[in-house]
Amino acid sequence: MWRKIVVMLPINLALLGCGTSETVVDSHPQTRGENVEAEPIGQDSERASAITPEEEMNQDVARLIQKATQLEVLGKDQESLEAWQKIVGRIEAEYGESAWQVTSARLSLQAAQQRQAFEVADRVKALEINELEQQAEIEILAGKVSVATQCLESAKTLAEEVWGVDSHITLNVAYQLAACYDRGEFYQESFSLIEEVVQQRQQVLGSVHPDTLEAVSLAAAVATNLGRFDDAIGFGTEAVEVAELLEGGESLELAKHKSNLGVTLVAAQKYEPALAYLESALEVRTRLLGSSTVDVAHSEYNLGQAVLAQGDAVAAGKRFQKVCDILETFPNERLSLAQAKLQLGTIALMQNDLGMAELEYREAKETLESLPKNNPALVAETCFKLGFVLGKQGEYVAAEAELRRARSIQQELFAPDHPELAKTEEIYLLVQGKLNSIRTGRLPEGVQR
Repeated sequence: MWRKIVVMLPINLALLGCGTSETVVDSHPQTRGENVEAEPIGQDSERASAITPEEEMNQDVARLIQKATQLEVLGKDQESLEAWQKIVGRIEAEYGESAWQVTSARLSLQAAQQRQAFEVADRVKALEINELEQQAEIEILAGKVSVATQCLESAKTLAEEVWGVDSHITLNVAYQLAACYDRGEFYQESFSLIEEVVQQRQQVLGSVHPDTLEAVSLAAAVATNLGRFDDAIGFGTEAVEVAELLEGGESLELAKHKSNLGVTLVAAQKYEPALAYLESALEVRTRLLGSSTVDVAHSEYNLGQAVLAQGDAVAAGKRFQKVCDILETFPNERLSLAQAKLQLGTIALMQNDLGMAELEYREAKETLESLPKNNPALVAETCFKLGFVLGKQGEYVAAEAELRRARSIQQELFAPDHPELAKTEEIYLLVQGKLNSIRTGRLPEGVQR
């Protein structure tokens, strides 16, 4: 609870033009989509009477934040600053002067002091930063990553003018921009920027701070996407170490970072340490959340990929089947379910069970098409794999239709020399050749060669 209050301090200030809304990059949310049992009526008073000292302090701080914000809106600057000073003092008394919570509170006080000294032009720019960030969020939700990127680039420029290059507020905008570059697959731009954010947050916030941790984690993910595995492992290891210092060894946050490092190690073909991290994450998630939860499914999926990369298709298949069994009960996890079915189809293909491969690929395709906003790249991949299996079974007409669709999507998504498009084009032409042979009588219909 406490972490949420302190981390949200900049977001509260955004209402006054700081422009520091945060971007969530975690691909493994802790409890998303889980069924929560309703509490019996009449227990609210019991819960209130059982409030912990930490919760009470957090509520006090939250009230002080609200008061400080309201006073500033009313133009009562001195009273607002006094409220912020009380917040800093309250947190110092609880955690000690060197705690990261105190760092966040002091920076919020500093931002309030800066903001009250703004000229009118800077106040207008600060409001514009906030508006650009909000617009970027809307564009991302709409799938318009390029437009969101433009908004955040403008916001970063304004933030540097208003707050300074090294301000934690400017760094928050820069972090969002780096995450947006990553989302748009501009990995080199993302990595260059997030490296700077990591270094600057370490200087401004300290190495052991949640905001520094999120930057280090993103740096690890982007480096993995670039194939810079030494960098990725370095950042990923640092993320695990910092998370352990912040959260302890039994936390879901630490499990998330161990899982992410495990995925990076699999990509780097370092399977033994990868399995250790992935299994540790699974154990914590299972114990804290239960065995049939979304996070557990994500861990099972990552472990499935690891053992499949090692060549154990049978063990991988069991992992992916468990993922499917879990996610069938979570309507919001259809995309992840489709990915697991694709993996099952690939395993069936490896075992030369073409009928089962076709079934899994068709189910993956149906799952993707049921989504209100599907992933075109994944749809194309699914159509390609289904078309490939149909072709191997001699069902060339159906295969040609699936491959044509995959080809059409990829032509819109990729450059002409993209390897995925080239692979689809190759198989598509082979199937067309089979069809032409059938139509000209050179190959009997239904015969596979």
